[in-house]
Amino acid sequence: MRLNRIFWGYKIYTVIWWCLSPILWLGMAWRARRNKQDWQILSAQRFGRYNQPWDGQKPIWLHAVSVGEVRAAAPLMRALIDKGERLLLTHMTPTGRDEAWRMWQSEIKEGLILQRWVPYDFLSSMQGLIQHYQPRLTILIEREVWPNLIRASRLAGIPVVLASARFSEKSLKQAQVLDRCSAGLMRQTYATIDLVMAQTQDDANRLTLMGAAHVKVTGNLKFDVQLPALALQEGFDWREKFKRPLIVIASTREGEDAQFVAAIQSHHNAHKLTPLYVLIPRHPQRFETAAQHIQGANLRLGRWSELKEPVQTNSSAAWSALDSIDVLLGDTMGEMPFFYAASGVAIVCGSFEPHGGQNFIEACVAGAPTIVGPHTENFAQAVDSALAAGAIVQVNTPSEAIGFANNWVNDLAGRQGYCDAAQKWLHEHIGATQAMMTAMVDLETQRALQLTESH
Repeated sequence: MRLNRIFWGYKIYTVIWWCLSPILWLGMAWRARRNKQDWQILSAQRFGRYNQPWDGQKPIWLHAVSVGEVRAAAPLMRALIDKGERLLLTHMTPTGRDEAWRMWQSEIKEGLILQRWVPYDFLSSMQGLIQHYQPRLTILIEREVWPNLIRASRLAGIPVVLASARFSEKSLKQAQVLDRCSAGLMRQTYATIDLVMAQTQDDANRLTLMGAAHVKVTGNLKFDVQLPALALQEGFDWREKFKRPLIVIASTREGEDAQFVAAIQSHHNAHKLTPLYVLIPRHPQRFETAAQHIQGANLRLGRWSELKEPVQTNSSAAWSALDSIDVLLGDTMGEMPFFYAASGVAIVCGSFEPHGGQNFIEACVAGAPTIVGPHTENFAQAVDSALAAGAIVQVNTPSEAIGFANNWVNDLAGRQGYCDAAQKWLHEHIGATQAMMTAMVDLETQRALQLTESH
């Protein structure tokens, strides 16, 4: 009876996928056209078909859907490459693919990492990827639990690992709704993951409630991040050279740009030393919208995409331009470590509207005194522990954040106290990468023993 229910669960899921696919593809096409990106929506790779030959060495398949997952996976990827592994790295979005290329260009050119689009979650498509590349292990990052991806891996005898898993109350409720709609398929999917490595005990408890059977708490990979040393040094040099303090408003999400622009406008010239605000939208498709908000508030706008090269070549005109503007729009990708290192204060957004928050840990790693908003469900335990350690500040509104930041840039001793606490807090939480590497070695050892005993 249970097997029959699972069979129908997969059938229902696949039918839903086929029915919704045209809508998904139209949405992707709209985003591709709007943002001038190449999604390769109907390419062969999206359906698990490949023309490129493979040399036969079995890689580890690591799926990092977009930018956040690519950055989160970096410490684990480095550890695997240093161990001598080759990686098959798949993405859903162009921004994730571009970020991985930016971060791992040398390794990709050397053939240590092979980038591909992840197939759509049809069984035949996932089986096409597996048959072609024959990975020996599948690693999913944070929340990327796809039934047919996991089913195809299981049918091929490939162990599946969910690494740095986070699972909020909202995610649990959504998964439970999907489970009821698919005749228990989601619970079955979580139950068949060979190893779930959760960020926190709360995440582990919720994953267990969803059916995951092999759960360990190994910590959050984001604590192990190594930011680019050159970018950090350039940021520190900027901080020393530039007379005005920088307040970085990082990773703004929908609904936040306008609120922060209004807050900047209301605090403008209210302090003796007027800071330069750097507004950095999370997604490139909102760069122009953010620029319109800034100009609409009669604030003087500068674009980093236009000023970056002249500033780097030490153009006096570029430095004068920076002195004359109110808000610098961070309209490039991959430069957050530089801006964090250069900043007097970092306000990490995605948390001032109900988006669940963005990764504030990178700001702490870069030595930036850090402010977050009230909506931090995606990083709840990290935020709670950072607040308890005196490592960050949490406020309720963009106006409060800008007001606090303006006062903070003139309080060196106060900022330094938070920075020192943040470094101590970070040191107490590192080690997730090593814990995950050990857990995966244990998994492979257990499987090898089981295969030996079965023969």
